[in-house]
Amino acid sequence: PAWRENPKSKLRTIMAEVYAAQNGGTPMKIESIHAGLETSWHASKNPALDMVSVGVTAHGIHTPEERIEIAAIVPEAKLLMETLRRIAE
Repeated sequence: PAWRENPKSKLRTIMAEVYAAQNGGTPMKIESIHAGLETSWHASKNPALDMVSVGVTAHGIHTPEERIEIAAIVPEAKLLMETLRRIAE
């Protein structure tokens, strides 16, 4: 079954706060897309697991032209690192 994100997720709230802080107050775009096979598997094993699925913009998914926007990697890494730091507090 497909994984459904939890609108009350503490992890999602922290990540959204970090994103806004790192992007001049711009809110993080939160949407469900046709993806997330891994999150569906983890949710099937532990339905209470608090998780998010994030990634950089990709083009040509599952084709020989598949590519990502390289410039988005560093900001995404900073978002993940600060989110993990906040969780560890």
